[in-house]
Amino acid sequence: MSSLLRSRVAHLLCCAFLFSTPALHATPAQFAGTIVDSHGQPLAGVTVQAGHQQTGLGILFVVDGQATTDTQGNYAIVNLGSGDGSGTYLVTASLAGYVPMVYPNRACIQCLQSPPFLPTVTPPAASLNFTLLRSASLSGHLMRTDKNIPEIAFVYATSADGTLSVNTQSGADGNYQFPVLYPGQYRVYTADFFPDLVDQIYAGHDYDETYSTDQRDALADLVTLDEGSAATGIDFELHVGAKLTGSITSALDGTALSTRVNVRRRTPVDSGPGYTLVATSQSYLNPLPGQYASLPLAPGSVTVYFGESDYFADQYYPNAADEVDAQNVTLNLGQVASGIDAQLTPTRIISGTVTDDSTSQPIDGALVHVMQVVGLSEPEASNTITDVNGSYRAQGLGAVDPSESNFYYYVWAGARGYIPEYYPGGSSSCCVFGANATSFPLPGTQSRAGIDIPLEPGAYASGRVYDADTGYTRAGIEVDTLLSNGHLLWSTFTDANGYYWTTAVPVGQYYLVAHPLPSTSFYFPDYKCSGPCTGQPPVQTFSATQEYAHFDFVIPNFDLIFRGAFDQ
Repeated sequence: MSSLLRSRVAHLLCCAFLFSTPALHATPAQFAGTIVDSHGQPLAGVTVQAGHQQTGLGILFVVDGQATTDTQGNYAIVNLGSGDGSGTYLVTASLAGYVPMVYPNRACIQCLQSPPFLPTVTPPAASLNFTLLRSASLSGHLMRTDKNIPEIAFVYATSADGTLSVNTQSGADGNYQFPVLYPGQYRVYTADFFPDLVDQIYAGHDYDETYSTDQRDALADLVTLDEGSAATGIDFELHVGAKLTGSITSALDGTALSTRVNVRRRTPVDSGPGYTLVATSQSYLNPLPGQYASLPLAPGSVTVYFGESDYFADQYYPNAADEVDAQNVTLNLGQVASGIDAQLTPTRIISGTVTDDSTSQPIDGALVHVMQVVGLSEPEASNTITDVNGSYRAQGLGAVDPSESNFYYYVWAGARGYIPEYYPGGSSSCCVFGANATSFPLPGTQSRAGIDIPLEPGAYASGRVYDADTGYTRAGIEVDTLLSNGHLLWSTFTDANGYYWTTAVPVGQYYLVAHPLPSTSFYFPDYKCSGPCTGQPPVQTFSATQEYAHFDFVIPNFDLIFRGAFDQ
């Protein structure tokens, strides 16, 4: 072979090596596949992402790697981040105008912000193929019929097979829209916490919580969405629901009771043997003791059951001990069925007297808390007030297993001018049981009488919190009594006119501090503490068991600062 020929062969081999080297050392794809439309045609420009869901305040989809399809619909994700450490990834595909998907071909509308129960894939994986469908849409309008005005509420769209459920909210104009939906059939309904309106499933079928999901869905007219179609005019004319109202008192003494109101729907469907909670007397929605108004209910007839079986003898409306003797209540839209009352017989009672320890005289108007201890918490089981004889009767208490010491009852009493105490005696402080506090069980239908609590007179302060120049004040301003070491003893709150009185304490030295502004405390009479406290606030000496009146917190510029911080 001539030198010239050898030179040319060497040059060709060198060029071949140079051009082939990148291919020999290319990083292999972690995920790869092809994406086509519903007709099998390749889709270019599709964004494919591999990532993981990160929980915290909500759920965040974190992208660990991505690629874009070429003109043949092919993609390859080469580089991947560390993910969530599980070694698996969610793989998604999205293109404007098409329904986003998560592999393997699962419609992903709001799914990346849902609980993380989505299928994952372990790399490397080839042939992760997708078929994307053009998205459909659905829109409509919500109006309340009683006022003929738009309504703001949540609207839900659930696929007929139950695999997809999304929600949105109507605007101030009552309009709502689902701009991206997977083709198929849907049930559309409202499921909002209306104070007056009853829920509705399209088209025009009222329902409430007494309906099972299957019963609600059976009412629906399915909305069919073809690929790329837009369903408009899916409107709701929402009605004022029916309500049950009444009073719940004790059959023993007429005491107003805090308990449940439950109903079983009879028509137009029977909801079955279970009962649905529709109201609780003396609750957030029904603050008056013993008085209730139910959630809005759909038309039909219902059976009403009061209380809970473990707390009271069974009672159905009207005063029936057995369901077969109950009288159904007929409900019409917009109707208030009043006088649905009950007089319940409690199965367990704790009773006793509250007296002045120094005089043995009864204390009228003392507040008695009965608390059931569950672990470290103190759920309140019953509240009651003593009568002129100092007597109280706590009713509607559940059974406590004697073998479960963490589920016993404690009884606490307090009155104005008296140091609060737990049964059978011994003062307490905020959130701490007194050293002599004694708990006890209530097994079966047992009641406990003679749970008497003597209260010792104490010292307490009273006054007002207000603006120095304008007199501005408000309810709910916290006023604390602190021990001389700075530890919180008791908290109280101002009334609507800014007046307060503290919980009584033994004679001694205390701090009085008000918190009318965010991050700012005012120690009586004139020490202000914002952020880290410096200096020494004035301490108050209570040398006698009496009321110390006119401990007023006069706050400079309270009106201006508070309104500037909140009212705007």
